[in-house]
Amino acid sequence: MPPADTPAFGSHEMAALFGLDPDIVYFNHGGYGVTPAPVRVTQDVWRRQIEANPTAFFDREHFVSLVRVAANRVATWLGGGGEGWVFVANATAGLNSVLRSLGLASGDEIVLTDHGYNAVLQAALYESSAPGARVVTAHLPWPDYSHDGAVEAIARAITPRTKLVIVDHITSPTALILPVARIAELCRAKNVPLAVDGAHAPGHLRELDVPALGADIYVGNLHKWAFVPRGCGVLWASPSWRERLHPTVISHGYGQGYTAEFDWQGTHDPTPMLCVDAAFDFAERIGRARLVAWNFGLIEHAVPSLCAALEVNQATPAEARAMMATVALPSRVPGTRDNALALKRRLREQHGLEAQIVPFQDRAWVRIAAAPYLSADDFGRLGVALRKVLD
Repeated sequence: MPPADTPAFGSHEMAALFGLDPDIVYFNHGGYGVTPAPVRVTQDVWRRQIEANPTAFFDREHFVSLVRVAANRVATWLGGGGEGWVFVANATAGLNSVLRSLGLASGDEIVLTDHGYNAVLQAALYESSAPGARVVTAHLPWPDYSHDGAVEAIARAITPRTKLVIVDHITSPTALILPVARIAELCRAKNVPLAVDGAHAPGHLRELDVPALGADIYVGNLHKWAFVPRGCGVLWASPSWRERLHPTVISHGYGQGYTAEFDWQGTHDPTPMLCVDAAFDFAERIGRARLVAWNFGLIEHAVPSLCAALEVNQATPAEARAMMATVALPSRVPGTRDNALALKRRLREQHGLEAQIVPFQDRAWVRIAAAPYLSADDFGRLGVALRKVLD
């Protein structure tokens, strides 16, 4: 049981514990996360400690030992040993490191899916353009999604020229949980490495043992459902890949091994990483199992509620969703970026709701994310507001 002073899930007091604007209902935890107030207090403590004597703090032996302590705590949540985990600014930064370490040549191919994160696509296009490599897109079935169809689409995209496959664990625009263990098995059979973009996954899935998935590389963000301050991503690499990978910032650790290169990348703000213990402690204090049950329950209530309010039947299917879901807006709504931004502004300014409107495949969608500060009534308000802004 959580401590007696822990606010109830879905209450105003819980929203206040996250420091949210009381005049806004926030449905986009999957975008940037929200750092709980107790974790921000810990971050301020670390900042004061650094500023008291930066030279002593960043002494290599002292600082790297702190990094390794944080990596070991990550391993307790995400699997493996701490020696497999290093820190990056975010999941996209981690995948940039992977792409830059590939050594692409003319004719090489990188396979991504059409549900992948646009920033990762841009990084792949950038890294492939100069040597004359190319990006190949696997088109996943949507909105009539199936795990079998996803695996088949990726299998069709792989050729003898494929240098790397990148898939999301949970897709950003459509909130699909992809069958990454099956995709890893496929890639092993074809002797192609797999990198998984787990930007949304840490703290989101009921169970996550990264090494057990069978991928070669896994990156994730800790600033969403793991409650670490923004600016803290993690990267795991299988033993055979650790000496092949290098951070995008090459610094004093170059040539000294995987953890040495990533642990020391020059002067930056390390306080998000140093808050891993505080953030994980926060999640465990309010009850991880209870939190997962609450968030899953919210989404299972919200999806049919929104579909009914919007008179649609297209959404992330139940068997492929967890704490996020994407629901179609009526087909008459233009699926353009400008219209999505306009709808977001109207929800915020006219109704006090912050929700993510996603233009995807010529259709507009609303992506919702569950969080401990939200209630079923909040999602009811969202359905009513969406009907009004779409009229």
